Amino acid sequence: MEGSRGMNMSDVNSCVAPLRKDAPFFAAAAHRLGVLYLSSCRTCGDSLCAGPGAMLMLCAAEPALRGRFLRLGLGRAALHEVQTAASRQTAVHLLESIPLHEWQELPVEEAALLAVDLADSLTGCLEDEEAQVARNVMNALFRCQTMSGLRPSKMARKLLEHVLTLGLRCEAPTRAFFHLLEKYKESEEAFDADRDMKAWHEISEQRFGKREAGQRAKYLYHMSEVMTKQERREWDFLFQ
Repeated sequence: MEGSRGMNMSDVNSCVAPLRKDAPFFAAAAHRLGVLYLSSCRTCGDSLCAGPGAMLMLCAAEPALRGRFLRLGLGRAALHEVQTAASRQTAVHLLESIPLHEWQELPVEEAALLAVDLADSLTGCLEDEEAQVARNVMNALFRCQTMSGLRPSKMARKLLEHVLTLGLRCEAPTRAFFHLLEKYKESEEAFDADRDMKAWHEISEQRFGKREAGQRAKYLYHMSEVMTKQERREWDFLFQ
């Protein structure tokens, strides 16, 4: 992956330089780049050929590699960069470039980890455009468009079940949010990230409240349903 003016990794990462697919060992180098990005997603990408710009070019040119990287955690790596890195805007474009159906083809285990990270990010401090992209990806995991309208995706029910088995790999409030979504397991109603995140926000805002006792009771119910015994002891103050 060499720029037209010679080796310049900044050009590659900013999508200025072309991919040299005729170069020797291109496939091996491309795979190595993807692995480097996935394993060091905190790299801002301004000077290394491991940032979202390089991955954006590679994923656009090589759909097979894109699918492989998605299964290895590309979505989570790019989302982490959206939240933390200087190259966050390019990471947003990388997430936007993934076809919706490819999110729905993820293995359930990887999709569950991504769903957890998306839910965490949407309770954080994302900018409007970044939050919309996160909601779009989350919607793609849980629902699909059919001739009769939006319906749960094929893996939606398994995905909800798997998230709740992640245990301490997922914070208790996040597990509680997905416990709230269990209503979709026996329903044909489609998940909506914007609506359901707002509903959870309204409930969780009242976790210490006195005026909205019903909302607080809902929050405590969902929390208690997903907590381990150790977590229940650590969070005992919440139930006082």
